[in-house]
Amino acid sequence: MDGTSHVLEKDEIRFKEGMVSAKFGTKNGFPGALYKVMVNNAVSPAEITFKGESKNADRNTLKWVGSIKGEIITGRAPRTRTNKKGCDYVFSGKLIKK
Repeated sequence: MDGTSHVLEKDEIRFKEGMVSAKFGTKNGFPGALYKVMVNNAVSPAEITFKGESKNADRNTLKWVGSIKGEIITGRAPRTRTNKKGCDYVFSGKLIKK
């Protein structure tokens, strides 16, 4: 599937204990990523952007880049691979508090 794109089935992105993670990342051996947050209060509703990065045992990297505005989350999680072409996970959806 190198270099291809595909639609993931329903997934869940979690923010817990300072880490961001998703089912697709866990299935590919990526631990949760520490993330940094920036808040833009100059717009209404305020926009929160986040970035994070994790590596799996194969030294592949998953970088999180996203934003939250109101109840909507959007972003991408590019995956780079050692000696292979990477892929780009794109996500969007509505926040659900648990």
